[in-house]
Amino acid sequence: MADPNYEGWRQVALLTSIPMVLMAGPIIGYWMGDFLDRLFETSPWLMGVMTIMGGIASVRQTILLIKRVKGV
Repeated sequence: MADPNYEGWRQVALLTSIPMVLMAGPIIGYWMGDFLDRLFETSPWLMGVMTIMGGIASVRQTILLIKRVKGV
């Protein structure tokens, strides 16, 4: 079990990581989609699909982080 003196700091650390998680997914998805579009000459389809998938993954990860902070 975690030390109760540091529980507040743990929650702050988890919650401050949310903006980075929300930005990273779509950015990485965009980059991967652009790379695959250039490779397979399918522009702009894979870029759009991968960006959307990155956004969905970011939202899912944010929900999991919030649940972890709440202790659910």
